[in-house]
Amino acid sequence: MSKTISFCLTLALLCLNLGANSDRDAEIPVSYTITPIGVESAGTPCSVYGFNNHGDIAGSIDSPGLAGGSCACMWRAGHYNEPVLIGSILGAAHAINDRGVVTGYTTVNRDTKYESFAFTWQNGKLTSLASNATGRAINASGDVAGIINRRGDTYAPHVVFWHDGKTTEIGTLGGSQNDVFAMNSHGDMVGWSYAKAVEGEENMCAYLWHDGKLNDLGVCNEQGGVAVGINDRCEIILSHVPANGTPHFYLWKDNHLTELPPVNGMKSEPISINNQGDILGSSFNTHDAHFLLWHKGKGYDITKRIRNVTGWKLTAVFAINDRGQILGDGLVNNTQRGFILTPKYK
Repeated sequence: MSKTISFCLTLALLCLNLGANSDRDAEIPVSYTITPIGVESAGTPCSVYGFNNHGDIAGSIDSPGLAGGSCACMWRAGHYNEPVLIGSILGAAHAINDRGVVTGYTTVNRDTKYESFAFTWQNGKLTSLASNATGRAINASGDVAGIINRRGDTYAPHVVFWHDGKTTEIGTLGGSQNDVFAMNSHGDMVGWSYAKAVEGEENMCAYLWHDGKLNDLGVCNEQGGVAVGINDRCEIILSHVPANGTPHFYLWKDNHLTELPPVNGMKSEPISINNQGDILGSSFNTHDAHFLLWHKGKGYDITKRIRNVTGWKLTAVFAINDRGQILGDGLVNNTQRGFILTPKYK
């Protein structure tokens, strides 16, 4: 534990110097306007996964003639009914940076055998990163965090970092596999890793990969510890399921873990954090979706602040950008579509 504290203290001081400063200390929006994402033709399902500060979106749409399959695509801001297809069949775009560089995976048919690979894409140029892999996050420098599968048909992810044409596998905390969920502009990555097995059971631990080193954040047991988001101020959101099975959710900041308070009595799950420190989340113990925002340590249910939702069944949110916009998806006439929520401040 002392090694973890020493590491965290060093990192906290570094991040205070490197972290982005914002001219806007965002207040809580009084309302949100919903903008649908999809295609011109009604009835074509689509999914959204990530977006940038300009409102460009990475996602996928159902592939014509391919039952249950989807094709990677992106939407440019203001053209949310005009997806730009990326690659071939069977794929998804997971993230896009502010330069418009997209990462994800796509699949090609080589001699009657399908082969998937991680990619970057910009302005029509597709670059392969690795086979049996997918890109999960991309930062302003074009660094990509993703996973590669080493076991063929058996899902066994290992986290990789692509930088300047070089592939680095970051390793695990002693276990068999790991996964990545977010990366900041400094190339710091967070996710989960299995640790060394104890009495036959591998513990799932929240980690931070920083400066070429994998670090255990001290949230670890057989039920699961997962870090799901990180910003440029090195503030990390994570979850922990202790032995009693009741999940707890935290913000790691300046070497302190602070438990996120429930909102209106609902157990609340963090999903994404932006560079202002605002945390997006949702409740998971209600019949209807509730979208949540933590600002300066206080949680708010923002669901009823969303305007013009007639015809929608909102189901999930995925990300919040530095403008306070929120990316999510839902159903319109029983067809899955994405949406952007744009905040209105006083």
